[in-house]
Amino acid sequence: QPVPINGQDGYQAELMALAARHSLRLGRPVRLDEARQLQQLAAAAEGGV
Repeated sequence: QPVPINGQDGYQAELMALAARHSLRLGRPVRLDEARQLQQLAAAAEGGV
């Protein structure tokens, strides 16, 4: 399913890259909802949230 890029989601490209890398490791299609969770966990671990 295409993801619209409208300029309001500045992190969208980073999120797509994270999702693609994670999905490649698992050998399955990209899931952006899962990548959002990974990004939030990473930000929390770095103290960003």
